[in-house]
Amino acid sequence: MKKGFTLIELLISISIILILFTCELNVFSHFLIVHKGDNADKRNDFCLKEALMYIEGQVTAAQQVTVIGNEIEIRKIQSDSLSGAVYTDKILFYNNNIIVRYYRNGALNGQNNIITKVGGFKVKLISNTLYVSIISNKGKEIERCFVIKSI
Repeated sequence: MKKGFTLIELLISISIILILFTCELNVFSHFLIVHKGDNADKRNDFCLKEALMYIEGQVTAAQQVTVIGNEIEIRKIQSDSLSGAVYTDKILFYNNNIIVRYYRNGALNGQNNIITKVGGFKVKLISNTLYVSIISNKGKEIERCFVIKSI
């Protein structure tokens, strides 16, 4: 009477375990890819909403807001009697980026990216309400409206 396993039985059991492990690994990698894509979409949505919150902060703090084409011009006049500087921020869509350009007394003083790699940027001014929408690379559009104090 034999005790133990033969070499054939060990090879068959190891091959069955490897086949099951390979199947589980494929399923795990599929869910990992889906999870990464889902996280990227959520991160992109978060960045779009943050960009709109930045624009909202700029618009609500402004003394004068005008829309020229697809560009938002925000004016802030410094109340300091010595300088009397006029600060103008222009928010615009350029090279698939939404950027803000800083002007002081009409001269360009610098620029920053608000958000990069977006599909589009639309601005509409109706009465005293500013409608801003940002379109992601995947075509999802997020829109917000802001009430402007003075036009």
